[in-house]
Amino acid sequence: MYRLQRINSFGREKTELAKGLGKLNISVEVAQPLISVIVPIHKVEPYLRKCVDSIINQTYQNLEIILVDDGSPDGCGAICDEYAEKDSRVRVIHKPNGGLSSARNAGIDIAAGEWLGFVDSDDYCMPEMYEKLYNAAKSADADMVICGYTYVDEQGLPVMNKGFGVINDLVLTGDDALHRLCERGNAVWVTAFNKLYKYRLLNAVRFPEGRIHEDEFTIHHFFDKCNRVVSISDSLYNYVQRDSSIMSRPFTIKRLDAYYALWDRYNFFLSKEESFTSCATKTLRICGGCLSHAILNLNWREHKDVLRPLYLKMLLLFIKKRDLRAGQLFVWRHKWMYHLLGWAWRTLKDIRNFAFYLSFLAKLPFVRKPRTFLLATPEHGNLGDHAIVYAEKAYFRKQGKISSLVEVRNDLWLRFTDIIATRIKPQDTIVIDGGGNLGTLWPNEDDKITDIISWFKDNEIIVFPQTCYYDNSPGAKARLERNKEVYAAANNLTVMLRDKASYDFFSANFAGVKAVLTQDIVFSVDDAPKLPASKRNGVLLCFRADLEKVMDFDLKQNIIRHLTANGIAFWETNTLIGKRVTPINRNRELRKKWREFSSARLVITDRLHGMIFAVITETPCIALDNKSGKVSGSYEFIKDLGYVRFCRETKDVISSIIKMMGNG
Repeated sequence: MYRLQRINSFGREKTELAKGLGKLNISVEVAQPLISVIVPIHKVEPYLRKCVDSIINQTYQNLEIILVDDGSPDGCGAICDEYAEKDSRVRVIHKPNGGLSSARNAGIDIAAGEWLGFVDSDDYCMPEMYEKLYNAAKSADADMVICGYTYVDEQGLPVMNKGFGVINDLVLTGDDALHRLCERGNAVWVTAFNKLYKYRLLNAVRFPEGRIHEDEFTIHHFFDKCNRVVSISDSLYNYVQRDSSIMSRPFTIKRLDAYYALWDRYNFFLSKEESFTSCATKTLRICGGCLSHAILNLNWREHKDVLRPLYLKMLLLFIKKRDLRAGQLFVWRHKWMYHLLGWAWRTLKDIRNFAFYLSFLAKLPFVRKPRTFLLATPEHGNLGDHAIVYAEKAYFRKQGKISSLVEVRNDLWLRFTDIIATRIKPQDTIVIDGGGNLGTLWPNEDDKITDIISWFKDNEIIVFPQTCYYDNSPGAKARLERNKEVYAAANNLTVMLRDKASYDFFSANFAGVKAVLTQDIVFSVDDAPKLPASKRNGVLLCFRADLEKVMDFDLKQNIIRHLTANGIAFWETNTLIGKRVTPINRNRELRKKWREFSSARLVITDRLHGMIFAVITETPCIALDNKSGKVSGSYEFIKDLGYVRFCRETKDVISSIIKMMGNG
């Protein structure tokens, strides 16, 4: 039994009382609703204070903080009691160890809030997390709100190779949210800790006790009970990656719970209407992949009594459905076959790369004229970066130097750095493509640029227009000092900056390095499609959902409400696409995106290349700034264009829409 018994849900009763008084025309002021934040705690003494402090210090103060000491053998229980004495909002449950699900359920049992949230006890929240989540829920009348999160190490620094729990600003029905569970990279939709739930969702569905991957077991049931789900792109939760966590331990039979959770979801989709057939198919494939992964990582002989019936059931189901993916189970079942096919795949990649190497050498005869090397161009799906490369190659074409230009993709540069470096001579020119990569915003890209400059310090090096931004993070000063040293050692380095703030900062900190202020090179593109006004329709929204985003969720909702109220058609797009882009398909993907921009009557964007794509397609545009200020900086070059308006204050956006479009 718990030491603390369940109490009346006063927060919910207070709101119901207010509703009753409202029916009697009696004026009553209702405070912000109570939010219950449940923290399951077990053997996290080094992390617990930081976690609880982050909840206590929330800007949303009407909180009930439920600390569930799940039989923790260290000092966690005493710490919980200490916080309960200091803050009346803190309530403590001491219970025998039952696991994460048991602890969460114990917290739900006594929760008094209209809204519930969960925080893992080794993680911590941003101060405005629950205020922003509640405001988004209130604005959209939602049953659940989801935010982004950041993977951080135990020192609080971003874990760059883990990326981010990134999500876009969306308002969805519960059915729409269910479809999101079948997409790639859906972890941000599944995890429990980055959400705010209406109490009725948790009252109807509980976490499965004795299981791990408990979020996978429950999230589809939660979405099914939602009328509306809202996601906001702000990263408000810090997900600490530590070696001793459950998910970082060696693979055991308990990890098979992920398979059981996905099997439950598959049967759930089968029970739904026909529109969820594709969801069931996708979930079954994911379920099969999960089982295959378990078979590969577990000892088959030791666990064959568990694995064999699951394997046969899944295999027969794939065959019954005539699903070509059934073959993957054979691959994963036999480790020798897995390694054989893995070797074959790596060999094919080596052949492809060797073909590149031969073509590379063919371009570089031993007696030759100086060449220009455009190094480490992107192959990811950011079309803004690819537009930069497109414009750079157009520049060299106009200069009559395209025949001497050698483009080296980033993946090939990383794989063949030593080989390529030996073929580059001192008389060759090194070109680094432009972007927003100097400084701390994208440290991996900044490291790559610094490495290239260091490697070819005796060559002429030209860095095409960049944004330079250093924040106040702990490592920013050390990064700046390292870069200053490397840049100063280069004998013939020219760095172009695409906004005045970047130029001023760079000139002040990189003394002796030639700096040039110029506009982003994509402005020079002159062959983008431009539709006549008669063929344009609607408003195109193109907003960030990453580290550089500053526009809040409420503004976006206000824009959508205004467009809807005035009967103005709109749709959302992004300059990020979910596919790999290479020199082979770069032009095709760019022109497809430019045609989309050209088809709109108005573009509203906080992306630099969203604004630039509007400019080169001559599409009216309302632009907002981003974190590094590169949008406002670049706007200075085009401020005399009559069809682009920059809004420094978010309150000006609606009035700008009215001026540029009227009421539809």
